Amino acid sequence: MRRASVIAGLIASAMLVLLMIPFAGPRYQGRSAREWLRRLMHTNDADRLEAAAAVRKLDTNVIPILTQRLGARDSALQSNVTKLLRKQSLVPVPASPALEARLQGLKGFEALGKSAVPDLTKLLDDPLRAKSAAWLLCQLDDSVIPVLLIAITNCNSEVRSQAALDLGYRHTNAPGVVPALMERLKVDSDPMTRTICASALGKIPDLPDDVVPCLIQALEDTSITTASEAARSLGIIGPRAKTAVPALLKFYPKEGGRPTAAAEALLSIAPETAAQHGIFPPGKVPPSPYE
Repeated sequence: MRRASVIAGLIASAMLVLLMIPFAGPRYQGRSAREWLRRLMHTNDADRLEAAAAVRKLDTNVIPILTQRLGARDSALQSNVTKLLRKQSLVPVPASPALEARLQGLKGFEALGKSAVPDLTKLLDDPLRAKSAAWLLCQLDDSVIPVLLIAITNCNSEVRSQAALDLGYRHTNAPGVVPALMERLKVDSDPMTRTICASALGKIPDLPDDVVPCLIQALEDTSITTASEAARSLGIIGPRAKTAVPALLKFYPKEGGRPTAAAEALLSIAPETAAQHGIFPPGKVPPSPYE
């Protein structure tokens, strides 16, 4: 009986391997691309570094395999075989072959770096791979900003929000960045993307004056979170955003009257006006009317 179980386990293992690996692809130093990708997942640093160097040597020849890996999804057959295999202890089996494959794809593209940008840009329009492609592009240096400016208009809201988030994190006023964030803040249908754009603008140095009216308009956004981030960014701009004071005073009660983004913005932009409306820095006691 045990012998039969062992044989069944080995057969199932072979099936799983075949299901996970449709083709091996190009070779380097006697190993297939598939083998190098598996070594990228090793816990040993030396193995991973060697595998990453091998992937770079394979260069764009490995991209078809990486693309396939990045879009991997478990079929019903794969799921059933995996469940069967996980009942035995002879062969270690990942919880999801597809997840393992997608991680290999991510690490492989990371190893390729900038040489993969043209292919990753194409994948932004692939429903299965767009989110992963956007994330990978965001790991690269500022040379990918023109691609991110395309990604921020993508039909996939997760791609747009990822691009907007990264543009803010870069703290750069590179050509096109501020106009792209302002446009998305005004017109994007996704509240999360608008919120991220409002926040990202506050992270960019040397903002032009026309950002202030855009953020003032965002104080009336249907999403209170977006409006709060717009208020926070106005506060970061500081006294230059003085024209926002009336709109911030109007918005302040909507946040509940407690220490809020609007209160912080008013204290940064016009502290005297804030005090006149009973808004003081945290910990500061308002003056007594009897003093």
